[in-house]
Amino acid sequence: MNSTKPVIGITCHLALQPAPSGNIQRFHRLSAQYTMAILAAGGLPMLLGTATDYVPPPMDVISAVDGLLLSGGTDLPTGSFSDNPRPPLRETDPGRYDYEVALVREAWRCGMPMMGICRGHQTLVEALGGRLILNIAKDHPHGLNHYQKEPPTSPSHAITLLPDTRLRGWLGEKAHVNSFHRQAVAEPPAGFIVSARSEDHLVEAIEAQGRFALGFQFHPEWMFQSRLEFLQPFQAFIQEADSFFKKNRRSC
Repeated sequence: MNSTKPVIGITCHLALQPAPSGNIQRFHRLSAQYTMAILAAGGLPMLLGTATDYVPPPMDVISAVDGLLLSGGTDLPTGSFSDNPRPPLRETDPGRYDYEVALVREAWRCGMPMMGICRGHQTLVEALGGRLILNIAKDHPHGLNHYQKEPPTSPSHAITLLPDTRLRGWLGEKAHVNSFHRQAVAEPPAGFIVSARSEDHLVEAIEAQGRFALGFQFHPEWMFQSRLEFLQPFQAFIQEADSFFKKNRRSC
């Protein structure tokens, strides 16, 4: 029986780990919180690899899903921010970056609903023509600490939600969020607006105008179980993906 739930593709990263035999093997890795959020919102999660030589063409992926979620990143390579104090986002994981950019552009061409979280938020921005702050500590030195030591379920700073945005309708005028980033959005792409800022004025969320695409610098997938308002963006995402599927029947 075919599922009537919209299928949400969630990007993973490639991890090199020792197998029980001791050999180094390649694994697709993703925090289970992403799939928990999609399931709780009524969607069907599908994990998408992003490593070169282990993935199908982006067009084939987009034709198989109803929504695209770009997940957050993993630990940065040794030397990031020391060898190069302002590493481009692509430099931290070139294979993943190039594949996700291609996915975003194909999904955007089709009008598919999208969501980006943390690194995924930044990839969404660059893929569609926006710009990043490449080192918050150096380029925004008198701001907040944006890489907390507390668990991701614990909020570490407040954000202000801007008027007349989807996000303000879900979270209210103020919210408290977690924070795990060393880079940030400087300028959103054309067709997007800033929907939330931190107390030190960094961009914390963006949203598209006239279509459904959201970017979050924080991690709502870690917040929704204790603060139900953070589930609302995922629920809206699933509703939009369901409408997209009914309209397009995966014809991209």
